[in-house]
Amino acid sequence: MLDLSTFRPKTYYTPPVTSDNPLRRRRGELRLSAEEAAERLGISPESLHTWEYRKEVPAPRRIEAIARAYELPVEKVVLMRCELALGRKPTGMLSPGIHAYSLADWTRGEIYRALAARCGVGHATLSGWINGRCMPEADNLERFAREIGRSEADVAVACY
Repeated sequence: MLDLSTFRPKTYYTPPVTSDNPLRRRRGELRLSAEEAAERLGISPESLHTWEYRKEVPAPRRIEAIARAYELPVEKVVLMRCELALGRKPTGMLSPGIHAYSLADWTRGEIYRALAARCGVGHATLSGWINGRCMPEADNLERFAREIGRSEADVAVACY
């Protein structure tokens, strides 16, 4: 006989369709509890909670782990991270063939100091974006994309 006094069903905090957070939405699609997802990601459930409730954006170094845990391509996870940072989906569609060298091609011929000034950042920061050492934060992404004439989605993926 089944003892129902100790039976506790798994809780899925968020149905996949209703969440506005892309990480929480994907976890719901995979039918993972927060504990299961955190274990797959190699982080604490508290850290996952901060990502899912928009208190913190995952660091770029976590993108590959998220892609493996949530069974997604890296480009999709970069766009999810971008959506979390911006509070909305990035503008534009992802162009095919985006890779690390795209930003260098798009900015070729530009004087970095002038482009950096138009973007409102230092030239060392701009160099970091172009050379893949760091990613622009939400407030800089829109300006940088506009200045080089590309979509936010393209810039986010190329910076990764």
